[in-house]
Amino acid sequence: MRKVLAAVSLLAVSASSAWAQGSQVVPEPASMALLGAGLAAVGFVAWRRSKSKKP
Repeated sequence: MRKVLAAVSLLAVSASSAWAQGSQVVPEPASMALLGAGLAAVGFVAWRRSKSKKP
């Protein structure tokens, strides 16, 4: 539990220092593509499950 709190507090400090300097955090294009692919996969699986449950 302490490791999680330490990681969260470190992330908060990092984000607040970036905000204080006036810079904005921009995700990398590969990260956004990976997120989109994951969401598409989850949507596809949900669609297949709902399609296969119908009699």
